[in-house]
Amino acid sequence: MQQRGERVFSFSSGLVSVGDMGKPLIPCAVMSCRRTRFMTVTLLISALVGGSFSHASEPADATTFTFDFNRGAQGFVAGFADYPPGDAEIYELTSGHRTLPPPLESHSGLFLSGVNRSDDLFMFFKGPISGLQGGALHTVTVSLEFATNTPSGCVGVGGSPGESVWIKAGVTTVEPLPVRDGSYLRMNIDVGRQSGSGAQAVVLGNIANSRICEQPLQWELKSLQGSMPSPISIPADGRVWLLFGTDSGFESRTEVYFTRATVTFTPMDAGKSVICADRSVSARAVRTTQDVRAFVQCAYEFVQEAGFEEARRAFHEDERWKSGPTYVFVSEHTPISDQARSLVFPPNPSREGTTHQQLLLDAFGSDVLEERYRILSTVGEGWLYYAFTNPATGRDEPKASYVKRIDWDGTPAAIGAGIYLRDIPGTCESDEVNAMDLEADPSYERLREFVRCAAMELGSKGYFATIPLATDPRWKHGSIYLFGLDTNGSALFSGDPDSGQPGGGASELNDLMDGPFGGRDVVSVGDAFGETLLYYAARNPGNGEMQSKVTFVKRVVVFGLPVLIGAGYYPGYVPRPDYGIFPF
Repeated sequence: MQQRGERVFSFSSGLVSVGDMGKPLIPCAVMSCRRTRFMTVTLLISALVGGSFSHASEPADATTFTFDFNRGAQGFVAGFADYPPGDAEIYELTSGHRTLPPPLESHSGLFLSGVNRSDDLFMFFKGPISGLQGGALHTVTVSLEFATNTPSGCVGVGGSPGESVWIKAGVTTVEPLPVRDGSYLRMNIDVGRQSGSGAQAVVLGNIANSRICEQPLQWELKSLQGSMPSPISIPADGRVWLLFGTDSGFESRTEVYFTRATVTFTPMDAGKSVICADRSVSARAVRTTQDVRAFVQCAYEFVQEAGFEEARRAFHEDERWKSGPTYVFVSEHTPISDQARSLVFPPNPSREGTTHQQLLLDAFGSDVLEERYRILSTVGEGWLYYAFTNPATGRDEPKASYVKRIDWDGTPAAIGAGIYLRDIPGTCESDEVNAMDLEADPSYERLREFVRCAAMELGSKGYFATIPLATDPRWKHGSIYLFGLDTNGSALFSGDPDSGQPGGGASELNDLMDGPFGGRDVVSVGDAFGETLLYYAARNPGNGEMQSKVTFVKRVVVFGLPVLIGAGYYPGYVPRPDYGIFPF
């Protein structure tokens, strides 16, 4: 097993296929890796149940590195900055790899501690990453999991001990080092200051946990994620540095344990010259945020090639550029947001050429056009997150749009497109994401969406959600049911009628030698990678037969403790009307 970051070559979302009889992932060409693992799984299940199946393809253009610090420091070392080294003793700077305090003592992590005497103490870990494609431009996303016992809403010296200690992360092509600047040590890269992001590090959030100040202190796990503000160009040797840590405005002691770090590199030009030329990118095919970015890039290139008038016509009329909720929009790029003209808007062409005449405020309380202007003025292209009316449903829904600066017939403008994601908070509508629809039209995308929505239900309501998740018809129908496990593999709840009770039962993902995985510990795999696809044979409660099963498992933190929640479908299974809803 690799002790450095485990490299996931097949799936840009960091998913791992399991069923390869315990063989470690090894560097190889993307297609050969994917084909080898899929053939192994297919042959295994065919031998068990006498059949075969196929599954939806996953994107393969990104490289994900996952560092599980429960296994050791993995080459990461600590550093400290924004303090006078001559007074280091009074800062009580401490770091190392340690076992976490109760109730998380089964985990280990990278420990940082210090007393902020300077009102701006920066504490961090850094580690090298190698094997990337040199010379290529990549966007970077970083997610961190850490343990904190700092409650929310407390008042402290200089700031809150939770909300005024910010978690930062970044990727840089030069080694992050504290360097002497007068009497202080400062970082040699731009990590920003306190709540502000820098060019090489972004603020992901703060260390406040789910408890309030009046409650006793308790260590909990917390997860945060963010993207670098600008793409980075990978050096010729394919080596970069991952940095993460805390930037404090709280003038006292801060302690934190980092338990996991994941970083994903996505080439900005992956396949661009091919996908735009062969028209394989279209509005109808947009399913993921990666699709959206490629769609916008191709729309941008189409404007350059076809000209403004033909592009305007095509964006309105051609199915390649307009399908349901997916369309290309163009809007004037100006700092005066209420004077920004809509230049291309296929859902309502009558708005084109007119200004909004007022601030475009969304449910998140900010002027969307002003935010777009700020983003494009800073980096030229990027993601904009807001709430907007979905033309397919008529509802205001959270939307993620990729926007890019463009010269539109002499007018500075933004060209973009977006996606309404149903598996993000506030968008998991029961009439769109439910067990009955998943069984009727199963796919990898629908399964992932179903489990992610259930995970948010569990994460927001805690263990009070376990019984509804096991019994409610939204989450349990025919052959579809949810299950939850702790990281030891013990069942917390299950909608499987064979489990006996919704509050527990036997673990479907057991590591017994005669079990579905031949002794492989897939629970630990799910715990390590966060999101995992599993392929195996299981009894289908819809017909009582052993069949091939595809299961998606997601790791979620509930009241500070990790839980694995999952569900699966049976490829090729056609439900009979009399197997609609099985009894509780």
